[in-house]
Amino acid sequence: VRIRMQQLGSTKARFYRIVVAPKEAKRNGKFIEELGSYEPYPDSEKRKYVLLDFTRIKYWLGNGAQPMGLVRKLLGKV
Repeated sequence: VRIRMQQLGSTKARFYRIVVAPKEAKRNGKFIEELGSYEPYPDSEKRKYVLLDFTRIKYWLGNGAQPMGLVRKLLGKV
């Protein structure tokens, strides 16, 4: 089981859903649970948005889920 990004939005306005998904699932395939979201492009006030459900993230990390790529970096900054 992995914690990773699921890509959404259009080509020039991407945003990501942070999900728990089986290791074999495709990038935008089925997932077990949504844990948050990330908007990498700044708004008019130069802010990027990250929403995380820390209680569920702790639960999944405690059960052996591995954070992947950018999720690992985001969790390291918090």
